[in-house]
Amino acid sequence: MSIRVEDFGLTKAGEKVHKIILENSSGNAAVFIDFGAIWSNMYIRDKKGRLLDVVQGFDDVAGYEYNKPHLGSPIGRYANRIAGASFVMDGQTYHLEKNKGIHNLHSGMQYWDKRMWNFCSYSDGQGDHVVFSLESPDMDQGFPGKALVKIRYSFGEDNALSIVYEFQADKKIFNVIIRQAPLFPPQRGGKIVLYGKGADSRPLSCQNT
Repeated sequence: MSIRVEDFGLTKAGEKVHKIILENSSGNAAVFIDFGAIWSNMYIRDKKGRLLDVVQGFDDVAGYEYNKPHLGSPIGRYANRIAGASFVMDGQTYHLEKNKGIHNLHSGMQYWDKRMWNFCSYSDGQGDHVVFSLESPDMDQGFPGKALVKIRYSFGEDNALSIVYEFQADKKIFNVIIRQAPLFPPQRGGKIVLYGKGADSRPLSCQNT
C-alpha cells in the first residue's frame, strides 16, 4: 500500500489543488482531490490485466469547478430537495436559496464540492486512508449551527473503498443528509459491485498514526 500526493492544478481563484492517490500492491488505486473532497478516479484491473478508470470525472480543475452533475462529490448539508426553500425549527422559519424553481436543491449554490477542504492521510493494518475536513459556519447555506464536517475514504488490498462521514455541530440543527455522487460508466467485460457494511466507530482523525 502507498499514499501519494500530487499537484493537480489551480482554481480560478489561484488555490492549489492536490490529488491524493491511495494505491495497493496490485496497482489498483482510489484517487481524490481536496477541491470539494471529490472521489475523482478509481483504477481497477480487469480480467485481462488492463487498468481501467471506473469512476467518471474530469481531467482538470476547471472541469470540477463546473461539475454541474456533481460527479464524485459529497453533497450536503442537505442532499435532496426542500420544498418551498424553507423550513421551520423551534418556531422559527429559515429561508434558503431557491435554486430549483421555488425549491431548494442540495442546499443551494454554495455547494460543498466548490470549496477547498483540509486533508490528512495515514496507513494502518486495514489499508490507506485520507480524511477531509470542512468548517461550515453558522447560517452557512442558510442553515443554523456551526459545524465541522469530516469524510474518510479508505482503500485496501481487497480493492474495496469505504466512505465514512462525520458531522459535529455546536447547537441544534436541521436534518443532515450527506450523500456521495459517483458515476460509474459502462465497462466492457466486467461488473462493479456496490455493497454496504456495518458502521465504523473509529474516530475520523490522523492523529497518533
